[in-house]
Parts: sequence; C-alpha cells; structure tokens
Amino acid sequence: MEIHFINVVKWRRQAEKDLAGNPLHRWLDPESPPELVEEVASMDGAIAFAEDRQAFVLSDSEARELYWRRQVAEMDRRAEMAFAIETGHAEGHAEGLAEGWLEGVEEVAKNALAAGSSVEFVHKITGLDMETIAGLSADG
Repeated sequence: MEIHFINVVKWRRQAEKDLAGNPLHRWLDPESPPELVEEVASMDGAIAFAEDRQAFVLSDSEARELYWRRQVAEMDRRAEMAFAIETGHAEGHAEGLAEGWLEGVEEVAKNALAAGSSVEFVHKITGLDMETIAGLSADG
C-alpha cells in the first residue's frame, strides 16, 4: 500500500500552476469542471484511484469509520515496526506486531460482519482475502 500526501494549502499558495500540462494540477484545481476531472482520472491511474477511494470513503459513515480505523492501524503498525528496527528488537518484536496487527484487522472484519456488512465490503475495507473473511464469519 502506498500513501501520498498532497498539501493542498501549499499548492493553492503556489504562484504558478501548470493546469495545461500537469494532470495533478488540473485535478486539484477547485475550478476544474467535473468533465475535466473525469478526463484527467482516465489519463492517470493514480488520480483515478484517488477519485475512486474518495468516492468510496465519502459513501457512508460506516465505510468512513472502517476505512479510517484500517488506516490508523496500518500507520501504527509501520511506526511500531520502525521503532523495533531502530532499537534492535526487530525480529521477534516485528513478528509479534504483525500478528497483533492482523488480529486487529480481523477484529474489525468480525465487527463489520456482525453489523451486517457483506463479505465483499469487508474485503474492500480490510484487504483480507475472501477465505479468511469466510472463516471469520463461520467462527461467528
């Protein structure tokens, strides 16, 4: 998974914007008409993915909550792994952290299934494979 942060405030303060030559600039420009944004998304896979993810995240409160929980869990896991490497406790500690992270994601998946979410929705939110999710729903 890759996460890219765009400082839109800094971009807006930028004196020169290349709206004609830079698809990212056209996408970020609030004045761009929806047709242009769609065209830019069709030309650039990363922008298309960002548009898709934004639409998904804004779809409903449950989806947003699950999405942000997963993002926070992933950031926490990466920070803990970096700390383990820095302090020399990487091998055993990293294994334990990875197992704990997976347990956390599985717990989110179980809660989503218990709340009536579909297996496909849980797969989309957690990234777990369908077999694992099916096993979680069978465990009850």
